[in-house]
Amino acid sequence: MTPIKVQHDHADLSQTISQNTSLTSASLIDQIAAINRAITVPELSKLLRLGRTAIYDLVKRQAIPYIRIGYNVRFDPASIAEWLRSKSSSVLPRTPIR
Repeated sequence: MTPIKVQHDHADLSQTISQNTSLTSASLIDQIAAINRAITVPELSKLLRLGRTAIYDLVKRQAIPYIRIGYNVRFDPASIAEWLRSKSSSVLPRTPIR
């Protein structure tokens, strides 16, 4: 069996997102959902402002949807967006303590 060779475009993720001007005012979840390729650990780390170790810990605990290709870990943007939606909660206004 011959391994499949994949050519990666290593363009900066922020450049990829900013190329579509409609995304600049979109929420983080919408920006992630609009990405049309698999996201790497460093890219997801940058988007979520979490360390790479934290991302790998989520993968290890199977707490985040991921794709493993050999030793490589990738994330489907649509799955990550849905996961973030399921984790987000609305902030309720504070009620005064009586």
